[in-house]
Amino acid sequence: MNKLLVFDGDGVLYDTEPVVCRVQADVVTAAGFPITPKDAYAHIGKTGAQFYRAMEERFETTLPTDMNERFVERYSAILSQGLAPIPGVRELISRLSVPYCLATNSTRARLDVTLAATDLAETFAGRFFCIDDVARGKPAPDLFLLAAKTLGADPAGCLIIDDNVHGITAGIAAGMRVIGFVGASHNGPDQEAKLIAAGAEAGCADMMAFADLLGRAGFLKRS
Repeated sequence: MNKLLVFDGDGVLYDTEPVVCRVQADVVTAAGFPITPKDAYAHIGKTGAQFYRAMEERFETTLPTDMNERFVERYSAILSQGLAPIPGVRELISRLSVPYCLATNSTRARLDVTLAATDLAETFAGRFFCIDDVARGKPAPDLFLLAAKTLGADPAGCLIIDDNVHGITAGIAAGMRVIGFVGASHNGPDQEAKLIAAGAEAGCADMMAFADLLGRAGFLKRS
């Protein structure tokens, strides 16, 4: 069985959800519809398009068509000084004995900014999949199934690490194993229970704990 490790991006490889929510609140507020980062937090895991549609429904309006471009411009400015990946990510990747990739609900424009800021662009060159590549983002399984097909892996041999219910739901629908990650700053104390209730087989709060799970699953090089 061909194995594959699939990383989510925001909240797993890099602690960017607080920045994303802040910028979403900024651009929607600047468009004339005041919201707070807390309002955006309720939509973590959704695509940008899904978030802006939710705001249109909330305010019974139509937002400007360039909201994503406005987001990327401000997001790029904030990340221009760089951002460290989640601790242990590079070390974990160096220990893998199986192929790996990134599958995210981010747009390609936003993903390019994030990978450059975290210095992970080379690490994931040719092995990332984003919302621009599929008709449906998470919680649909399309991203994960595309990743498996492209990289020649069996869905049953794929293991996903994701930090939100949308990702867990997508992974289960794709017929893959899913681990919940709760090591980013936006997670509340009940997040692990929510991810397990959604179908994650386990939760972990850091990359060291995740490495232990991968070792038992045969995803790491032997010491």
